[in-house]
Amino acid sequence: MLVEKAIESYINWKAVYSPHAASRYLPRLQKLFAFTSTIEQVEDLTGDDINRFHKQMEVQNYSRATIAYSLTVIKNFLQFWKNRGLSVADPKEIKSIVFTNRVKSIVTESDFQKMSDALDEESELELRIKLCIHLLWDTGMRVSELIDLNLSDMNEENEKGIRTAQILSKKSARYNLVAWNAETNRLLSKYLESRMNNLIQTDALFVNMMSKRTVRINTRTVQRWVRIVAMKASIVKPITPHSFRHGKAHCMLNHGANIRDVQAILRHVNPVTTFHYLSLNEKHFLEVAGQHLKAV
Repeated sequence: MLVEKAIESYINWKAVYSPHAASRYLPRLQKLFAFTSTIEQVEDLTGDDINRFHKQMEVQNYSRATIAYSLTVIKNFLQFWKNRGLSVADPKEIKSIVFTNRVKSIVTESDFQKMSDALDEESELELRIKLCIHLLWDTGMRVSELIDLNLSDMNEENEKGIRTAQILSKKSARYNLVAWNAETNRLLSKYLESRMNNLIQTDALFVNMMSKRTVRINTRTVQRWVRIVAMKASIVKPITPHSFRHGKAHCMLNHGANIRDVQAILRHVNPVTTFHYLSLNEKHFLEVAGQHLKAV
C-alpha cells in the first residue's frame, strides 16, 4: 500500500474516536516518511529504518519525551496495519525509551483567585475565559472534555447551587459526572444570557465567535486563553489548561481529601496515577516526613 494512502486511512480511523490525537499523530508519521523518502510502499519500511529515524532525532536534539512519543505513534501505526493483514515491520521491535518529565507547574488556589479577579465579567470575551477557568478549576476536567461539553450534558443545580454534567472521557471511554459550585454556575448563567443575545443556537457550550460557522473552540483556543489570563494576573510560571487539573488534585490533598476522593473527582481509571499526585504533594510529604524525623 502506498505510504500516503496508509497514513490517510490510519488518521481517518483515528480521528473517528480521537480527533485531537489524530491531529498530533499526522505530523509524526509525515516526518518519519519524509526521512525515509525513498520508500513508497508502507510494507517496505523496516525496523532498521525506524532505528535510523530515532538516531536522527537524537542528532537533531529532540527531547527524549518527543522521541518517545514519536516512536509510540509509529508503533501504533504499524500495529494498526498488521492487524489489518499487511506485512509491515514488527511493531514489537520498537522499544519504548526511558525518560523523566520535570514536575509540571500547577495552578494553586492563590493563582486561580488572581486569574479570576483579573478578568472583567462585563467583557464578553473575558466572561467566557473566566467561565472556562472556573470550570477547569472546579471540575479538574481535561481540556478535551471541556471543549466537548454540551448544554444537554448538564443537569439542574441542587439546593446548594451545585450543578453537574455528564461527560465522556476519551481515555476510559466511560461517562462520568463532574460538578461545579454556585459561583461558577452564576458565571454560566451570565454567559448563556449573553449567548442568547447573540442568537447562537448550538448545543456546544463554547463556540468560536470569530468563525462564520458555529463551531466549537479547539484546544489551542483554551491554551491561548489560559496564557492571556496568566499574563493579566502577573503569573510568570508556565501554566497550561492541564495545570488546573494538577492544581485540583493538590488542593484536595491539602484540604484533607483521601486518595480515593481525588481518584473519583479526577476520574482516574488507574489508582497509580492518583498516587503520583500524592507523592508530589509537598504539604502531605512534609506532614508524613515530620512524623518520622526526630527534633535535634
